[in-house]
Amino acid sequence: MAYSDLLSTAFPWVYVLFFGFLPAISEELISRVFSVPFFERLFRSTAFAIVLAAFIWGFGHAAYANQPWWIRGLEVGLAGIVFGLAFLRFGIASVVICHFSVDALYTAFVLIRSPNLYYQVSGSLSAGVFLLFLIVAAIAYRRRGGFLPAEVTNAAEGVAPPPEPRAVAAAPEPATVGYQPLAWTRIGWGLLLAAGVAAVAFAPVDRFGDWVALRATRDSARESAAAFLRDAGFDVAAYRHAVRAMDRTDPTASAYLLEKGGLKAANEVYARGAPTPLWRVRFFVPGQKEEHFVSVDANTGKVVGFRRTLLDDAPGARLPKQQALEVARAFLRARGFDPDKAELKEQTEKDEKGRRDHTLVWELAVPGAGEAKLRHEVVVQGAIVGSWTREVKVPEAWRRAREKETALTVVVRWLKLPLVGTLGALALLMLVAKVRAGEMPWKAAALLGSIAAAAALLRLLLSLDLLWSAYDTAIPAAMFAVVIGVSLAVAALGILVGAALVAGLAAALYPEALAVWRSAARRVYARDALVGGIVALGLALGLPALRELVEGLVPNGRLATGVSWPAGVEATMPWLADATRAVSSTLFVAALAAIAAAVVGRHFRSAGRRALLAVLFALSFLPAAARTPAEYAAGALSLVVLAGGVALLVLCFLRRNPLAWLAAAWLGLGGAAAIRLLAEPGGAYRFDGALALAVVLLPIAWLALSIRGNRPGGNKAATSAVVQS
Repeated sequence: MAYSDLLSTAFPWVYVLFFGFLPAISEELISRVFSVPFFERLFRSTAFAIVLAAFIWGFGHAAYANQPWWIRGLEVGLAGIVFGLAFLRFGIASVVICHFSVDALYTAFVLIRSPNLYYQVSGSLSAGVFLLFLIVAAIAYRRRGGFLPAEVTNAAEGVAPPPEPRAVAAAPEPATVGYQPLAWTRIGWGLLLAAGVAAVAFAPVDRFGDWVALRATRDSARESAAAFLRDAGFDVAAYRHAVRAMDRTDPTASAYLLEKGGLKAANEVYARGAPTPLWRVRFFVPGQKEEHFVSVDANTGKVVGFRRTLLDDAPGARLPKQQALEVARAFLRARGFDPDKAELKEQTEKDEKGRRDHTLVWELAVPGAGEAKLRHEVVVQGAIVGSWTREVKVPEAWRRAREKETALTVVVRWLKLPLVGTLGALALLMLVAKVRAGEMPWKAAALLGSIAAAAALLRLLLSLDLLWSAYDTAIPAAMFAVVIGVSLAVAALGILVGAALVAGLAAALYPEALAVWRSAARRVYARDALVGGIVALGLALGLPALRELVEGLVPNGRLATGVSWPAGVEATMPWLADATRAVSSTLFVAALAAIAAAVVGRHFRSAGRRALLAVLFALSFLPAAARTPAEYAAGALSLVVLAGGVALLVLCFLRRNPLAWLAAAWLGLGGAAAIRLLAEPGGAYRFDGALALAVVLLPIAWLALSIRGNRPGGNKAATSAVVQS
């Protein structure tokens, strides 16, 4: 929310409290409570830890249009040093209060400077809420005649009794004790199920987005965009560029097309009329207003739109209406669109300081889709075309009715917050209990967190164009590069901490799982883990298509909110991006699944509680774009299919096999992503898919070798070996 919008709310002072508390709590926990002790232990220097944490925090605030670019990071970093010293001397409460007061005060200025008395009073009270505690403390100090003396304890006097010896925890029972391998009949029907579900993904099933077949790569899209601009008379040879994939599906327009023209009309419009997905190529020069944005169809590699931004005083011609109309018509004909077959709905002109701009809009009826129109908008800047965009237009009254908020839409959108918050709070309580009990395997957690952070950081480095696509050219490029560097460092640090805590808690809840890497345990688990991974791969490939097939069985229940494409295509090396995503995601998914199982098993033991949890889960994850009973019913049916597939995988194949959980996450995420790349018609994508699949299959081959090493009767022998170890 912009500060200027504060006055539009019923209770503007609530935002002051929120904007004060949220940064104060989150930033101080990260930049002081975590970072200072972490860097102190890492570098063995308290002073260096305070300074480093302060300037990381400071340059995290450097994304402002300041000159020189580093001044904001410097001044906030210096304040961070003061905060760090206060934190060590007086505790975290002191810096949280100071941080809140600063943030709340400058947020409240919009209210305080208002002539309205209510705004002035509420803003001042909200920003100065901690002054109430200061006043209470001052009154108490005055009445008592000073501060209370420090509490006297045995430890302070040096007469505390020695601590009681801590009981040594019993060694965890080996995970393989009591483990029952999968029966061959279950393995057989499981593999058949995986093959059948996976086949649905490649079956000729009618669904929204069935035209998506990527042929244009990130590099070829950039070349096509540059060639288009050269042909249009724009020299961008010296410009920097950034490329990202985007989906321009309008959920409201697609809902109208589905209602009036069916799936065929919706697919036809978004495959050819307003093609999606797109490569959005941006050409820019730091510090310069003029930019070029070119849209390239990811399926065909053809340019389907572009836009140029100019300063108001950029020079140009002042064409009359008729001449501008002819320029726009000639441009559209050269791009394969005949304006004579469409209706010119609008032509406006605007006199800028140095030129005259004309905006012309043509509309073309979509056959068999009610009043839906395909709009082409052309902007003639001076004497040349500077913008060509297209969109799907539906009746405004229908759009307003569709997008109207109701009690049900609000409940569906926000119900997941208390659900996820409750489960997260229960997991946090478990984490605190394990830390206090000294049961957290910190070394293993740190190792796993470091692996996840390194993989995520590498993936981000491979996709820097996503960050440069959001770059504001008013900011110096060097400053933005520093912001990117600090952001990547903070993101990697956050992932390291998050992954370490999640993996550590999962290992503390299931300490026997750490033994799966031993050769004896692998021989017991490997075969079933491989089967579980293959079943997970089949479900990951086929369930999305199966869900769309089921949704189509409900009359008027289908939704078309967007199209999908293989993950990693925006990276400079898609195969490596997929591999790193698989590494970090496997750790998080497997660990979070283990924690969720522990939370449900401990706090939702009764059938009634589990039924209530299932109902809340279903309601929380109903499609947010749904508006009609049929759409909600189709969404619920789709969730049933998804939940049924996951339950089948967990209860019948993964069970108490820790290695199977890892294999399922690895193949279900990494293997499915690699196969989706292989399925694209573009040769470059197939090559990347083959490389990604080779990386995914390496640990699977390791599992297969463990199976070969298992002799007849080897389960008993391996179990015995684990017990002895």
